[in-house]
Amino acid sequence: MHGERRSARITQLVARWQTITFYDLDRALADTAADLARIHRLRGADAVYAAVAQQYGTTLVSRDREHLTRLAGIVPVLHPVAAITAFTIPPG
Repeated sequence: MHGERRSARITQLVARWQTITFYDLDRALADTAADLARIHRLRGADAVYAAVAQQYGTTLVSRDREHLTRLAGIVPVLHPVAAITAFTIPPG
């Protein structure tokens, strides 16, 4: 039970972060994820991340080799190091 309480507390804290947006996994998004999983040989959760990035026109930041290789040309995918470089505004 202790682990469940800790997990619930972490979930509550994360939900307060202003920089995180939560999306409902509706039928349309689930169907898109299923198609991505089938076509690009992705695991379920990985396909959901890709479907969200695709639907909202954003870049998926991931260290997952499958994301970086199998989603090329489908959704923009950057390794975290590349993302920091790409998203950092030069001084001055």
